[in-house]
Amino acid sequence: MKLKEAKKLINDRIRIAREYGGLVHLTIEDSEKIINLLDAPDTGTEETDSAPACPCDEDIFDALVTALEGGSNYWYYIPIPSDRIKKMAIKKAAVKVAGTGRSFLSVLGPNLPLVDYIWFLMLNDTSLMIYDIENTEDLLGEMSIDTLRKGAVQYIQERGEFDPAMDAGEADCFLQYAVLGEIVYC
Repeated sequence: MKLKEAKKLINDRIRIAREYGGLVHLTIEDSEKIINLLDAPDTGTEETDSAPACPCDEDIFDALVTALEGGSNYWYYIPIPSDRIKKMAIKKAAVKVAGTGRSFLSVLGPNLPLVDYIWFLMLNDTSLMIYDIENTEDLLGEMSIDTLRKGAVQYIQERGEFDPAMDAGEADCFLQYAVLGEIVYC
């Protein structure tokens, strides 16, 4: 079972890398998790007391799109203009392809929706501060790939199955878990 979990994590990252130009990105947390899974003795049985497995990043992305484009836009505010977010992502993409002979467009296609640029930043260890839309100086929390993954696990613990085709209300709950650690807005 441990080997199967490690393979799933690696395959998830490879699938995402293919979407974003073929570069495999493993966070330190991912690398440590894979090493721990491979080093742990395999009992061949599921662990019943363990936390639920985190959904793959592709499923988290689908829920994030739903949350950012409609489910949560009544409470969150990102104080960075969308053109600046795109420039930040393009700069990171340019660094990733420097010296490879590829253009940043091979990593980030042209004219993507804003959420794609945000996701690219998340996958490349950038976090965004999230503020209250009604009081834009009130910091609510941070959104990063780690907080999104933790929010997905918390969603499963609190609400059950993580369906990437969730409606806007459920996607809102997921994002609240990720940013706030609990459901605050209803």
